[in-house]
Amino acid sequence: MPIELKTLLRSNFQKDGAKGTDLAEPAEVRHLQEALCNYMTACHVLWPFDYGPLVILRVLIENRWGEAAGGDMRERVGLVTRFFNEVVADNSGRAVRGEPPLDYEKVRAKWTRQVELAFPQLGFLAGGGAAKGQRSGKETKVAAGAAGKSGLGSGPRAVHNGRPVCFAFNQKEGCKRQRGANDACRDPNGKLYAHYCNFYDRNRAMHCLAMHARCANH
Repeated sequence: MPIELKTLLRSNFQKDGAKGTDLAEPAEVRHLQEALCNYMTACHVLWPFDYGPLVILRVLIENRWGEAAGGDMRERVGLVTRFFNEVVADNSGRAVRGEPPLDYEKVRAKWTRQVELAFPQLGFLAGGGAAKGQRSGKETKVAAGAAGKSGLGSGPRAVHNGRPVCFAFNQKEGCKRQRGANDACRDPNGKLYAHYCNFYDRNRAMHCLAMHARCANH
Protein backbone atom coordinates (compact mmCIF):
# COMPACT_ATOMS: atom_id res chain seq x y z
CA MET A 1 0.00 0.00 0.00
CA PRO A 2 1.32 3.47 -0.83
CA ILE A 3 1.91 5.70 2.17
CA GLU A 4 2.12 9.49 2.36
CA LEU A 5 4.96 11.29 4.06
CA LYS A 6 2.73 13.02 6.60
CA THR A 7 1.54 9.69 8.03
CA LEU A 8 5.13 9.09 9.15
CA LEU A 9 5.33 12.22 11.28
CA ARG A 10 5.76 11.68 15.00
CA SER A 11 2.78 13.95 15.68
CA ASN A 12 0.54 11.59 13.69
CA PHE A 13 1.57 8.28 15.25
CA GLN A 14 -1.57 8.06 17.43
CA LYS A 15 -3.98 9.21 14.72
CA ASP A 16 -6.01 7.09 12.32
CA GLY A 17 -6.30 8.90 9.01
CA ALA A 18 -8.57 6.17 7.67
CA LYS A 19 -11.21 7.24 10.20
CA GLY A 20 -11.21 10.82 9.01
CA THR A 21 -8.80 12.11 11.64
CA ASP A 22 -6.99 15.24 10.46
CA LEU A 23 -3.28 14.51 10.11
CA ALA A 24 -0.68 17.18 10.78
CA GLU A 25 1.38 18.32 7.82
CA PRO A 26 5.18 18.65 7.90
CA ALA A 27 6.23 22.26 8.41
CA GLU A 28 10.03 22.14 8.51
CA VAL A 29 12.87 20.22 6.87
CA ARG A 30 13.58 18.43 10.15
CA HIS A 31 10.05 17.01 10.03
CA LEU A 32 10.76 15.65 6.54
CA GLN A 33 14.01 14.10 7.66
CA GLU A 34 12.48 12.41 10.69
CA ALA A 35 9.54 11.12 8.63
CA LEU A 36 11.88 9.60 6.05
CA CYS A 37 13.96 8.06 8.83
CA ASN A 38 10.79 6.47 10.23
CA TYR A 39 9.91 5.16 6.77
CA MET A 40 13.37 3.69 6.25
CA THR A 41 13.25 2.01 9.66
CA ALA A 42 9.84 0.43 9.05
CA CYS A 43 10.81 -0.78 5.58
CA HIS A 44 14.06 -2.26 6.86
CA VAL A 45 12.18 -4.29 9.48
CA LEU A 46 9.59 -5.53 6.99
CA TRP A 47 11.69 -5.90 3.84
CA PRO A 48 15.45 -5.76 4.63
CA PHE A 49 16.44 -5.98 0.95
CA ASP A 50 14.17 -3.15 -0.23
CA TYR A 51 16.57 -0.45 -1.42
CA GLY A 52 13.77 1.97 -2.41
CA PRO A 53 14.00 4.16 0.73
CA LEU A 54 17.77 4.46 0.37
CA VAL A 55 17.41 5.77 -3.18
CA ILE A 56 14.93 8.41 -2.02
CA LEU A 57 17.35 9.47 0.72
CA ARG A 58 20.26 9.71 -1.71
CA VAL A 59 18.38 11.94 -4.15
CA LEU A 60 17.15 14.23 -1.35
CA ILE A 61 20.65 14.57 0.13
CA GLU A 62 22.11 15.38 -3.29
CA ASN A 63 19.49 18.08 -3.76
CA ARG A 64 19.85 19.48 -0.24
CA TRP A 65 16.32 18.60 0.79
CA GLY A 66 14.69 20.97 -1.66
CA GLU A 67 16.90 24.06 -1.50
CA ALA A 68 15.76 24.80 -5.05
CA ALA A 69 12.66 26.31 -3.44
CA GLY A 70 14.79 29.04 -1.91
CA GLY A 71 13.81 30.57 1.42
CA ASP A 72 10.12 29.65 1.24
CA MET A 73 9.85 26.79 3.73
CA ARG A 74 6.31 25.89 2.68
CA GLU A 75 7.38 25.53 -0.96
CA ARG A 76 10.38 23.48 0.09
CA VAL A 77 8.35 21.12 2.27
CA GLY A 78 5.72 20.77 -0.45
CA LEU A 79 8.34 19.94 -3.09
CA VAL A 80 9.91 17.17 -1.02
CA THR A 81 6.52 15.82 0.07
CA ARG A 82 5.19 15.55 -3.49
CA PHE A 83 8.40 13.87 -4.61
CA PHE A 84 8.31 11.32 -1.79
CA ASN A 85 4.62 10.51 -2.27
CA GLU A 86 5.03 10.00 -6.01
CA VAL A 87 8.04 7.70 -5.70
CA VAL A 88 6.46 5.62 -2.92
CA ALA A 89 3.20 5.26 -4.87
CA ASP A 90 5.12 4.14 -7.94
CA ASN A 91 7.20 1.66 -5.94
CA SER A 92 4.02 0.26 -4.34
CA GLY A 93 2.56 -0.43 -7.76
CA ARG A 94 5.79 -2.05 -8.88
CA ALA A 95 5.76 -4.32 -5.82
CA VAL A 96 2.25 -5.52 -6.68
CA ARG A 97 3.50 -6.40 -10.16
CA GLY A 98 6.54 -8.23 -8.78
CA GLU A 99 8.95 -5.57 -10.06
CA PRO A 100 11.92 -4.07 -8.18
CA PRO A 101 11.82 -0.51 -6.77
CA LEU A 102 12.73 2.40 -9.03
CA ASP A 103 16.47 2.74 -9.53
CA TYR A 104 18.50 5.88 -8.88
CA GLU A 105 18.19 7.35 -12.39
CA LYS A 106 14.39 6.99 -12.44
CA VAL A 107 14.00 8.49 -8.95
CA ARG A 108 16.31 11.36 -9.85
CA ALA A 109 14.22 11.99 -12.96
CA LYS A 110 11.11 12.22 -10.78
CA TRP A 111 12.84 14.83 -8.62
CA THR A 112 13.77 16.82 -11.71
CA ARG A 113 10.19 16.69 -12.94
CA GLN A 114 8.80 17.86 -9.61
CA VAL A 115 11.17 20.84 -9.61
CA GLU A 116 10.17 21.70 -13.19
CA LEU A 117 6.46 21.56 -12.32
CA ALA A 118 6.88 23.61 -9.15
CA PHE A 119 9.24 26.21 -10.60
CA PRO A 120 8.56 26.67 -14.33
CA GLN A 121 10.34 30.03 -14.02
CA LEU A 122 13.54 28.01 -14.37
CA GLY A 123 12.75 27.86 -18.08
CA PHE A 124 16.42 28.41 -18.93
CA LEU A 125 17.09 24.79 -18.02
CA ALA A 126 16.01 23.74 -21.48
CA GLY A 127 18.47 25.98 -23.27
CA GLY A 128 20.64 27.85 -20.80
CA GLY A 129 21.46 31.53 -21.00
CA ALA A 130 19.19 34.57 -21.14
CA ALA A 131 18.12 37.21 -23.58
CA LYS A 132 20.51 40.14 -23.65
CA GLY A 133 19.83 42.89 -21.17
CA GLN A 134 16.86 41.14 -19.59
CA ARG A 135 18.24 40.75 -16.11
CA SER A 136 20.93 42.11 -13.86
CA GLY A 137 24.06 40.22 -12.93
CA LYS A 138 22.67 39.71 -9.43
CA GLU A 139 19.44 38.14 -10.77
CA THR A 140 21.42 35.87 -13.06
CA LYS A 141 23.59 34.72 -10.18
CA VAL A 142 20.55 33.94 -8.01
CA ALA A 143 18.82 31.96 -10.76
CA ALA A 144 21.97 30.00 -11.54
CA GLY A 145 22.40 29.15 -7.89
CA ALA A 146 18.84 27.90 -7.58
CA ALA A 147 19.26 25.65 -10.60
CA GLY A 148 22.51 24.26 -9.29
CA LYS A 149 20.90 23.43 -5.96
CA SER A 150 18.03 21.70 -7.70
CA GLY A 151 20.39 19.32 -9.48
CA LEU A 152 19.18 20.44 -12.90
CA GLY A 153 22.03 22.52 -14.25
CA SER A 154 22.78 26.25 -14.16
CA GLY A 155 22.16 29.47 -16.07
CA PRO A 156 19.69 32.39 -16.16
CA ARG A 157 16.07 32.00 -17.20
CA ALA A 158 14.11 33.26 -20.19
CA VAL A 159 12.00 36.35 -19.50
CA HIS A 160 9.33 38.05 -21.66
CA ASN A 161 8.14 41.57 -20.77
CA GLY A 162 9.27 41.11 -17.19
CA ARG A 163 7.53 37.75 -16.75
CA PRO A 164 9.47 34.48 -16.47
CA VAL A 165 8.80 32.12 -19.35
CA CYS A 166 6.77 29.01 -18.47
CA PHE A 167 8.93 25.89 -18.65
CA ALA A 168 5.98 23.49 -18.95
CA PHE A 169 4.57 25.41 -21.95
CA ASN A 170 7.75 24.55 -23.85
CA GLN A 171 7.54 20.83 -23.09
CA LYS A 172 5.70 18.16 -25.06
CA GLU A 173 3.14 17.68 -22.27
CA GLY A 174 2.25 21.38 -22.29
CA CYS A 175 1.20 23.66 -19.45
CA LYS A 176 -1.62 22.43 -17.18
CA ARG A 177 -1.98 25.56 -15.04
CA GLN A 178 -4.86 28.02 -15.05
CA ARG A 179 -4.79 30.76 -17.66
CA GLY A 180 -3.75 34.12 -16.26
CA ALA A 181 -3.72 36.10 -19.53
CA ASN A 182 -3.97 35.50 -23.27
CA ASP A 183 -0.26 34.68 -23.36
CA ALA A 184 0.43 33.47 -19.82
CA CYS A 185 -0.53 31.02 -17.10
CA ARG A 186 -0.95 31.72 -13.40
CA ASP A 187 0.43 29.73 -10.47
CA PRO A 188 -1.52 29.19 -7.20
CA ASN A 189 0.06 32.34 -5.77
CA GLY A 190 -1.14 34.46 -8.68
CA LYS A 191 2.24 34.87 -10.39
CA LEU A 192 2.18 34.99 -14.20
CA TYR A 193 4.44 32.93 -16.48
CA ALA A 194 4.68 33.90 -20.14
CA HIS A 195 3.84 31.37 -22.86
CA TYR A 196 6.73 32.07 -25.22
CA CYS A 197 9.58 30.02 -26.63
CA ASN A 198 12.55 29.55 -24.29
CA PHE A 199 14.92 28.16 -26.94
CA TYR A 200 18.34 29.76 -26.50
CA ASP A 201 20.28 30.68 -29.65
CA ARG A 202 23.92 30.59 -28.60
CA ASN A 203 25.10 32.29 -31.80
CA ARG A 204 22.85 35.30 -31.15
CA ALA A 205 23.22 35.02 -27.37
CA MET A 206 19.47 35.40 -26.80
CA HIS A 207 16.27 33.41 -26.41
CA CYS A 208 13.81 32.95 -29.27
CA LEU A 209 10.82 34.35 -27.31
CA ALA A 210 8.45 33.77 -30.22
CA MET A 211 4.83 32.91 -29.37
CA HIS A 212 5.24 29.17 -29.87
CA ALA A 213 6.49 26.19 -27.85
CA ARG A 214 10.16 25.28 -28.11
CA CYS A 215 9.47 21.52 -28.37
CA ALA A 216 7.54 21.89 -31.65
CA ASN A 217 9.69 24.51 -33.37
CA HIS A 218 13.37 23.91 -32.51
